[in-house]
Amino acid sequence: MALIVNFVAFAPLTYTSIWLQGVEGVSPIGVGLSTLPLAGAAFLVSWQAGRSLHRLHPGRVIAAGLALVAAGSFAGAALLHGDASWPALTAGLALTGTGTGLAVPSLTAAAMGSVPPDRGGIASGMVSTARQLGFAIGIAVLATAFNAGATASLASAGVPDPAAVADALSAGRAAPGPAAVPAALHDAALAGLDRVFLLSGALAAAGALAVIVLVRAVRDSATPPATESTTGMRKAHA
Repeated sequence: MALIVNFVAFAPLTYTSIWLQGVEGVSPIGVGLSTLPLAGAAFLVSWQAGRSLHRLHPGRVIAAGLALVAAGSFAGAALLHGDASWPALTAGLALTGTGTGLAVPSLTAAAMGSVPPDRGGIASGMVSTARQLGFAIGIAVLATAFNAGATASLASAGVPDPAAVADALSAGRAAPGPAAVPAALHDAALAGLDRVFLLSGALAAAGALAVIVLVRAVRDSATPPATESTTGMRKAHA
């Protein structure tokens, strides 16, 4: 789940940054400021909810966080159309930040709480490694989704060699060819982002369902059923 969280919540930011800087002409500082809804929501939720999350089953909290990330991804896909610019990202990023604010602290706490105290560092390190791996894998996988959407849009607009233009666009380079007019690049970037957010939302929703089943199964199997012998031993001890 740590791998999935970073995949669906943070890897898409790579392609929103490429769109805003390379196509919309937003400055690097402006791109950073556009992600404040995600960072601010994550900070506020983890700060305010952290003191009470330990009372809840971690699987439900992580699942709720992933469900919110899924909602944020689907909101991004729905709002990025036409002449949309950075304000269209705000609602989706706020939902995604709320979800990560719930999921990430619970992930670490659940991992460290499920092992003996002397293995806590190992558990925390495994969560951190999985999160970094999720980010790296997410960028690679989402590049395929972005390129597919951008290529289809450029081809429908009649841009020559749409695959090469889409590759350049996803890499953050200036798109080659005079036929790649700004309007076509804008539409292509939004088509690519649409697929990025749809894929991220589907994976986050699947992760939310999976964590409910898997964490509950681990919890149930970790508690052996009481037998007559153990019951008798408890009575005898009493």
